[in-house]
Amino acid sequence: MDRIVIATGGTGGHLFPAISIAEELKRQLPGVEIGVAGEGKRGEETAVGKYGYSFERIPCSPLFRGFGLPWRFILKNSRGFLGARKFLKSFSPDLVVVTGGYASAPVGLAAWRMKIPILLQEQNCLPGLTSKLLGRFAERICLGFEPGFYLFKKPQGVAVTGNPLRPELVLLDKEAAIDFFKLEPDFRTVLVTGGSQGARNLNTILMEVFDFIEDHGRLQLIWQTGEIDFERCQKSVKNRGFPHRLFRFIDNMSAAYSAADLVVCRSGALTLSELAFMGKPSLLVPYPFASEGHQYRNARYFQEKGASMVVSESEFKNLYFEAQFKKLVNNPALLAKMGGCASKLASPEATQKIVQEALKLMDKKPAAEG
Repeated sequence: MDRIVIATGGTGGHLFPAISIAEELKRQLPGVEIGVAGEGKRGEETAVGKYGYSFERIPCSPLFRGFGLPWRFILKNSRGFLGARKFLKSFSPDLVVVTGGYASAPVGLAAWRMKIPILLQEQNCLPGLTSKLLGRFAERICLGFEPGFYLFKKPQGVAVTGNPLRPELVLLDKEAAIDFFKLEPDFRTVLVTGGSQGARNLNTILMEVFDFIEDHGRLQLIWQTGEIDFERCQKSVKNRGFPHRLFRFIDNMSAAYSAADLVVCRSGALTLSELAFMGKPSLLVPYPFASEGHQYRNARYFQEKGASMVVSESEFKNLYFEAQFKKLVNNPALLAKMGGCASKLASPEATQKIVQEALKLMDKKPAAEG
């Protein structure tokens, strides 16, 4: 029986690709046994369990960047390495797939020491520290975006495949999507989302353009606020005269994207991959504390390609966000052009391509299409 371990980081940005790859592996390699390894925080084990995969908790700590001797980092990751080695020895995989994040480092290093082939999947334009480290040992590297290609020392083993998307994400008829949210069919729709956890600063700056939205008369909002900020956002919009739908978390992102004429959001790699797949223009506000500043680099890439406009959080108070927001919502031709540019960055077959690279490493052929 073929056996594969997928090592993933501690955030949805690393976990969702891992699950998508696992599901595609099952489709292309019937009978494969898949184990998932990670830190086990933020509901990872529960999310993985829903798909029927076993989950192995691996102790780990973020890569140390400070001064002095990082004893906690050394001790915890040493335990993680030993735990990963024990797990790999027990599971005996033919391949280890690493989707990045510090939590995947012990498994990747243990696989290298045990001479197990490694496939690394890096989502961002700028590879993180873990990916830079494991990229030295990986037999194959699959990139979400082109800018990272020459940042690895052995480009012959690097392929730009795109990022895995959630299988349930599909572009719906816009009229049906608008009707799903019970909004006005003739209004321009803005989707605002700070990701599954929301983004308080993003929510705050949106409130500052409420007067403009109200005066415009033909704008409406679909707004994912996050759990913590929901009540504050609900109060802020309660007596406003424009159509709006507020959610702590949007379950049907296919409908939300399909209804939107403009998306205001962060610039995580998976969010941008979804925007490209759905062909949606965006006003991006990079999360300033993301590791390695990767959200700024992701955002700049989409801006350079004409798919997005970018505003940093430091520019919130000088009206630059408001100016860019007005420029976009008042120019449907520009929105359409940006949406077309976004579509050119899409990689709808990314998951299949990544799995094909994995099968090559295992010297396997995919199952015939039924």
